[in-house]
Amino acid sequence: TGNQAGFTLVELLVVIAMLGILASAVLIAVDPAAQLGKARNTTRKAILKSYANALDRYKLFQGTYPVTATWCGPTGSAWVGGCADPTNWIPGLVASGELKLLTQDPRAGQAFGACNNAAWTYIIYLSNGVDYKVIDHCALEVPGSVSPSDPFLDPARPTYSFAVYTPGAAGW
Repeated sequence: TGNQAGFTLVELLVVIAMLGILASAVLIAVDPAAQLGKARNTTRKAILKSYANALDRYKLFQGTYPVTATWCGPTGSAWVGGCADPTNWIPGLVASGELKLLTQDPRAGQAFGACNNAAWTYIIYLSNGVDYKVIDHCALEVPGSVSPSDPFLDPARPTYSFAVYTPGAAGW
């Protein structure tokens, strides 16, 4: 009757410590921050692809891409100065019905280190009517996870931006 089965306090503490070590190893291997960054990169590419499709439809019906005098971006970006309407920074695209709204970057308004720790994330647009470029500026969160041949990498800013563009606008 003095022999009871069970765990001692020391044995329980050892098991809890081992489970903690295993949990830490799993978190390090999974790297949730990198996974969230990759998911936001995928979202950025989907947004840019929707812009490219909408701009191509716009040109099909209007004969030209929406024209801007300078780079234009949404309210809150550094590029609203030359835009006629920063809430409609790709002129006429929403009004034409090609897009319901102009979506922003998943981290719009949040600073992070993609551009030397000094920039905010935002999408900007420039077009002369014949060519266009849409850049998700300072958006490349997990650079090692993106292939150098990724068609969404901006050739003028391959280390920190995704873009969609016509061939004539590649170097903008």
